[in-house]
Amino acid sequence: MDKIREKFCQGENECEVLSTHFHGISFLMAIIREMLILFSMICLVIVAMYFGWPMQWPLSIAGFVILILVIPSMLKSYIDWKYDFIIVTTDKVILIDQTSFFRNEIKPIQYDNVGGVSTRTQWLGLFSFGEVRIALKEGEGGTDVIRRFVPHANDVAGKITEMVTKYQRRRVNQSIQNNNL
Repeated sequence: MDKIREKFCQGENECEVLSTHFHGISFLMAIIREMLILFSMICLVIVAMYFGWPMQWPLSIAGFVILILVIPSMLKSYIDWKYDFIIVTTDKVILIDQTSFFRNEIKPIQYDNVGGVSTRTQWLGLFSFGEVRIALKEGEGGTDVIRRFVPHANDVAGKITEMVTKYQRRRVNQSIQNNNL
């Protein structure tokens, strides 16, 4: 993450204001299927033991399924959760999406391109996470960038909005100073 900060925080006055990862429930939601498969393989072995079946086949099947389906998928989900970040700087928002050991997507969004920021609660607001939606201006694709399971989504969206406002004021003040010269 430090390399990403060095690479994308290049301005001499640009500094990091906020950095956040995603809530752990996003990881749990991603591995529900794998947990069900793991549970069914454990049940298969228990049933085989209960009926006194030879353990060679149930253990082989369970081991194969766990090694081929469960572990790689859980590892991918863990990497995707653990190394995804939102970094808010004084000049831009940087969205980091690490999908595997070898693949990531880093999306810097300049504040000039931000049309608005909003939040939405998830799971009836029972937990301290939500959805952050960054609306891009129409000339920049006009689509919304949505990140779910963001801890304290209201605070993150508020900080992004604050930085956009400060950035715009700074640009207006620079324009006024240039016109006065």
